Amino acid sequence: MNCPTRLRSLAACLTLVTLASTASAEVTRVEIAKRQDIGGSNYEKLTGTVFYDQGFASDVYVLRPKDPAHGNGSMLFELDGGERTLLRRFNRGGPNTDPDTSADLGDGFLMKFGFALAWVGSETSCRPINDSAPFAISRSGSNVNRTRR
Repeated sequence: MNCPTRLRSLAACLTLVTLASTASAEVTRVEIAKRQDIGGSNYEKLTGTVFYDQGFASDVYVLRPKDPAHGNGSMLFELDGGERTLLRRFNRGGPNTDPDTSADLGDGFLMKFGFALAWVGSETSCRPINDSAPFAISRSGSNVNRTRR
């Protein structure tokens, strides 16, 4: 690769990093659709939807102590690209990513210390709430609308 090509590549990378670092979306609300106890453990799972100010929504999945007094006030968070790995990595859990029994929680390492675990869909799993959501945001901050297909 010659020098001008390297400089162009570097400039493109820096531009992408700068634009990505300024992009943001704030959570406007969270709706919990289902709450279920996990076997005989003192944990429950919550499933629902997170809504963002840019007109998009994403799935949310939380495991937390049923009694807040048993929690430590900390949460481990993972972007959910379809594979929830926290239970397998920390708890030596099995392949079930949607625990129904205490055994599905593995050795319960994180639960012994009162951690909550949360997964939120990644940007690839976000979906528009309606057709009025902007296609993109311009540098000036105005909405760029395009027809969705």
